Amino acid sequence: MEINQPNQPQILHKIEDKKNLMALYVNQLPEPLIRSEINEIITINRKLEPSTKVMAKRISLKESLMFIDRHGEPLGYTLSEDLQNKLKSIEVDN
Repeated sequence: MEINQPNQPQILHKIEDKKNLMALYVNQLPEPLIRSEINEIITINRKLEPSTKVMAKRISLKESLMFIDRHGEPLGYTLSEDLQNKLKSIEVDN
């Protein structure tokens, strides 16, 4: 059994929606910037017209990893090995 040390980062296994992603970064970035960046990533990834208002609440794993690629891991967290591998493949695709 693994015991968390006080300053040991939590392992991040998944991010399922914009609200969850915003909660992870709210202490690092202003909320309007987080929302704007997420919506921009969704627009690019889903090939929406730039003028389209993004109403999505759920985000794909690729979209959340694109955000992490831009801003780094959230403070106090580290990506699981699986997410780290997927992030590397996204970096190669870009």
